[in-house]
Amino acid sequence: MRILPPNPVLPARSRLKSVALLIVGLLLAGCAKFPGSGATGNNTRVKITMTVAGVIKPNYIYVVAVRWAKANPPFDQNRGPIPVIASPWGNGIVAGRANIMMRWDAFQSPNYQLFRFTDPIPDNQFPTDGVAYLTQNVPIGIPLDYTDLVANGKTLEFTLDMSQIAPSTAEIPQIRSLQINFLTMDRVPQGNDNGSKFWDALGNGSSPSEIDNFLTIPVDRNGSYSNASNPDNFTEPQGDVPDPDLDIVNWTVQVIRP
Repeated sequence: MRILPPNPVLPARSRLKSVALLIVGLLLAGCAKFPGSGATGNNTRVKITMTVAGVIKPNYIYVVAVRWAKANPPFDQNRGPIPVIASPWGNGIVAGRANIMMRWDAFQSPNYQLFRFTDPIPDNQFPTDGVAYLTQNVPIGIPLDYTDLVANGKTLEFTLDMSQIAPSTAEIPQIRSLQINFLTMDRVPQGNDNGSKFWDALGNGSSPSEIDNFLTIPVDRNGSYSNASNPDNFTEPQGDVPDPDLDIVNWTVQVIRP
């Protein structure tokens, strides 16, 4: 960056002071750390953690899928983000209703990345038969805040600003609740892949009746929720997937109003 010469009409001492302040300002600007999240304004924030029984494994995939809703409970409240567990694989990660996902992946930098689905089921509408949803997503940055994983760590922790969740800044005040699911998997099958995958999500993965569990969290009030205390009255069990590095054993969601 080019530094302009001092104003010649200023006294010498003022010129030196002006240059010094400008240089300090440039140095501070060069050292400042700006979030790549696109978060704006003084909004509600959502702090999320996910813990597995083993460790967060570098070659596994860990996802938190989120759907926003302008009602509490949401329209079509029985259909939120759910795991993809068999063919047809779709995006290989999440099905049902979702708008964004945070994906932790050791092969992306930073490891925490946010993605927005460009083809979700439209809010306040039922899905259309024969239409595939959640097939396209775009990166939208990183969480507002996150904790780097330590060696042999088992917990992921990050914070989202509501501007990263809502479809637009103008719609932030309209969001009343979030549907959330925690998803782990050893791989992401695509297309006509005839293999299988090991996975875990909220609910007892070994029970067909609980495969479609997810959380509904109100965001129009402060609140703290966890596996031991959640508004949907189910507990994520340990041991419902044989691999402890995929086995979700705890989670927390904290809603922090401005």
